[in-house]
Amino acid sequence: MLRKRLISILIALLALTSTIHAQDAEIKSIPAFGQMFGVTLSPDEQTIAIFENAVIHNDEIIDDYLPIRLINVADGSEKTTFTGATDYAADVAFTPDGTKAASYHNNGYIYLWNTADGSTIKQIGAIPGNAMLDFLPDGKTLAVVHNGSIGQLLLWDTDSGYIQAIFMQRSESFGEWKEIQFGGTGGAEYYVGFDINADGSQAAVVTGRGNIWLWDFASGESRLLRQSVDDLPRFDIRNLYFSPDGDSLIYFDGKDDAIHVLEIESGSESLMIPAEEARQFTMSPDGTMVAWITETTIFITQLTADSTPIEIELPESDEIRVIGPQLYLAFTSDNSQLISGGFGNTNSDDNLFYIITL
Repeated sequence: MLRKRLISILIALLALTSTIHAQDAEIKSIPAFGQMFGVTLSPDEQTIAIFENAVIHNDEIIDDYLPIRLINVADGSEKTTFTGATDYAADVAFTPDGTKAASYHNNGYIYLWNTADGSTIKQIGAIPGNAMLDFLPDGKTLAVVHNGSIGQLLLWDTDSGYIQAIFMQRSESFGEWKEIQFGGTGGAEYYVGFDINADGSQAAVVTGRGNIWLWDFASGESRLLRQSVDDLPRFDIRNLYFSPDGDSLIYFDGKDDAIHVLEIESGSESLMIPAEEARQFTMSPDGTMVAWITETTIFITQLTADSTPIEIELPESDEIRVIGPQLYLAFTSDNSQLISGGFGNTNSDDNLFYIITL
């Protein structure tokens, strides 16, 4: 029976760019420095930027953890470091050509870096607090989701250092805003995850309550795609992805432990894939596969109904913990590898990320 099941799985996956053999998956551990760090993969997929999570240190400044480290994916060697910031980085984003990177720091600064030598190109005064980043296709406009008590999506011109646009949910009056913010409804909407479509014209954001909004950059108009029934933030949805054609959004909902496909035009959901106990999930760049990680296992499956996930057991470790939501999980562009990191090690700064060859 087991042999028949494996054969049926392999046949189902023949349409994928890379056929996955669960029993042949190679897991390579790349040593990394940090107790828990964020991860960003460069556009050419040759470099990983790692940056320490301030939360695990209760925002106490420990100088050894402040540098952003660029790691060679092939051999784990350190290419260069970004140094000079006096507070932890909340997120890092590479420009589409990979020659520069931006980092957002909790004390309210954006740094623009040269990835070749680690030098500082520019320091831009921003807003204190946590943020998520992504560059638009032009390579100079930085989308900043500032997820404090009020959600804001800012378009920042890194050439001039000025904000070009602010997208947020607005009220008819300041009195209405105060009622939303302090009237027992759990606070104003703030954004916990986002994605930008392929041509850089739209962004989708998800809030702590699970509402999903679509923003159009040209018109500034917003549209509520998913209305949550929760009054208080539960953080059941933490990230989402545009499909390659931009027609739908894919997200994981912890409330029902399932991956959903939300059609943008109709606002209806067309697919749900069970993903029990998922700590983080990702979608392949071509939109054919999804993967998710639990405390001990990575699951990979086609983004189709009735597909059977393949399971890849993570190496056991006495110190490394799959904690989340800091976890990073991403396919390479040819679907041949998964990269995962952001694990926790509260006992030391000996950490790692995994390169899983499928």
